[in-house]
Amino acid sequence: MNYLSRLPYKDSNFEDVKIHYGKLKAVALKSNASAFVTSGKITIFTIEPPEGEKRNEIELSSPSAEIKNSTTKTIFFVLNDSFLIPEKDTDIVFEVIKGVKPSLSWILAI
Repeated sequence: MNYLSRLPYKDSNFEDVKIHYGKLKAVALKSNASAFVTSGKITIFTIEPPEGEKRNEIELSSPSAEIKNSTTKTIFFVLNDSFLIPEKDTDIVFEVIKGVKPSLSWILAI
């Protein structure tokens, strides 16, 4: 995650979202903001004390999903086979919340 936080990000067409194009297509999502993505592989990086950095791998088969940052810090994720899209109504929401570890229900977002 330190690597992702040091990448040179550029403003995107989406509010509170910066993107890095390079070997990785990395996204920096500001606190209390959302980004919308297409189906594909997404890796969200979180810090989970005492373990430290954790990769949360998501294989999204739905046409779109919302990644919601409900923390007070910028979060970083990598779009492997996915793309950012304009805001879209979707039932799939992956929310990162301070103090809440990802679980099966978080990953499935049912």
